[in-house]
Amino acid sequence: MENVGLDALDELMTVPEIATVLRVSKPTVWRLIYSGTLESKKIGASRRVARSVVRAYMQRATAPVSGMVPAASEPPKTSVA
Repeated sequence: MENVGLDALDELMTVPEIATVLRVSKPTVWRLIYSGTLESKKIGASRRVARSVVRAYMQRATAPVSGMVPAASEPPKTSVA
């Protein structure tokens, strides 16, 4: 996993803040942290994730899959005989 950094000057986010930004539950954020998908730092009794780490995760998660064709905006019309 690339080190996108927990730079000392980077803004740190809490689990509830990340859940809001990603529109997922807090347990989902914890799974991302414990799996190593989101690099975090323990500060006191809590965990924090750098905003740049969350941004990089969002870019990876929303990247288009090569070879995929976007879905049509409307289903094809069928004629009734």
